Parts: sequence; C-alpha cells; structure tokens
Amino acid sequence: MSPCSLIFKFAVFFIFRAMAFLSPRDAIHVDDIERYDAFMKTLAGNQYLHTYPKNQVIKLDVYEHPSDELVLSGEFKPSAKADAYWEQEDKFEKKFLGRQECPGEDVSEFTMA
Repeated sequence: MSPCSLIFKFAVFFIFRAMAFLSPRDAIHVDDIERYDAFMKTLAGNQYLHTYPKNQVIKLDVYEHPSDELVLSGEFKPSAKADAYWEQEDKFEKKFLGRQECPGEDVSEFTMA
C-alpha cells in the first residue's frame, strides 16, 4: 500500500468520524435555532457557557470569568437528537475526563424524557 493511499484512507476516516459527532446546536429544536444563534452571538471572550438538560428544556447559563457570576440564562426546546447529544457528552466525559459513576447519581439528569 502506498503512503499516499494510506494518508487518504486516514483522512477519509477522520472526516467521516468528525461528521458523526453531535454539536450542542444539534440538541436544539429547529424552531429555536435562530433564537439560539442570536443568544450565542451575545457571548463575550471573558464568558463561558454551561449547557444542561432540565425539566424538558435545554438550559444555557453564561458566566463571567473569573468571578463566576451568572450574567445570562436561556431555555430552548430540545430536538429529537438531544438525548443522543447528552449520551455522547456523557461518554466523552467518562473517556477523557475519567469521570466515575457515583452511587447516588441521578441518571435522569442526562435525559430529556
């Protein structure tokens, strides 16, 4: 196998692999996408975002760095892909951050149903 074909195969693999990942935007219902985009445009460089499911909606909290003061909050309808997005995030967290299951952890916290 030539080096060029090997590089091509790896490139194709990584392109398709990257396309399989869901973004936080994928978890937002199409009816709320424009409002979500407008919300995201308000973020400044010294702020960070916390996204989580709560009471059948997706909550986005914006905090100021370094004070950790809550400066903005929004709620959005979940899309059909929302549960898959939260499952993906949970897997990433376990794999890359080494998160361990806690005996008292509420699993329903990570699902929209």
